[in-house]
Amino acid sequence: MCQKSITELSPEYRGKAREIRGAISSRILTGTQTQIVEVSGANKNKVGALVAGADLDLVATILAILDLKVVPQEYIYCDPEIVDATAVFLQHAASSPNFMRRLLAGNDLPKGML
Repeated sequence: MCQKSITELSPEYRGKAREIRGAISSRILTGTQTQIVEVSGANKNKVGALVAGADLDLVATILAILDLKVVPQEYIYCDPEIVDATAVFLQHAASSPNFMRRLLAGNDLPKGML
């Protein structure tokens, strides 16, 4: 049995697999293919075939099924619950001019002083 292409996946996985494949492809196209060969010791033709062929689709599909993300290292992960809590905090903070003044003033004001 041949593997399915990304376009043949269910909608549940298709979008995520495309996103992962795109992230991997764009990084490889920026010149890291040579670095992959040097660091991993893999054959240059094998790495090239992986990038150009259906193997990359398979890797992207596996990561999508495992519910893993592929993002640049400099991205910062923030738990969705923390994002929601921060949004509520900022919503309430924005409605209090005194709170905002203290927040923006930093350590210039003694504690308890607005």
